[in-house]
Amino acid sequence: MTRSMPSLRRLVAGGATVMEVMRAFKESEACVTSPLNFIMVMRNDLGMPLGESRRILEVFDPQLDPLVPEDEVDAAYGHFLDKYRACDGGSSF
Repeated sequence: MTRSMPSLRRLVAGGATVMEVMRAFKESEACVTSPLNFIMVMRNDLGMPLGESRRILEVFDPQLDPLVPEDEVDAAYGHFLDKYRACDGGSSF
C-alpha cells in the first residue's frame, strides 16, 4: 500500500482540526494505520516536516487514539496545520 492520502490537502485547506485529520487517516484505506504511516502521509501529501508530524503524535497512543481530551489535542497542535490552511488545497503546496 502507498503512504498517500490525496484528500488530505483538501481536508486541511478546508479547516480540518488535528482530530478530524487523524480520524480521516484512520478511516482511509490508503495505507495501514500506524504512527509511521501517519508521519509519511503528512510529509508526502502536505509537505509537513517529519519533526512536526512526530510532535503531533506525542498525544496519541500507538493505535492513534488520543491520550488527552480531543479539544486539548486541537488546541495544542492545531497550529501545525495553519500554514497548510492558507493554501488553496490544490497543487500549490
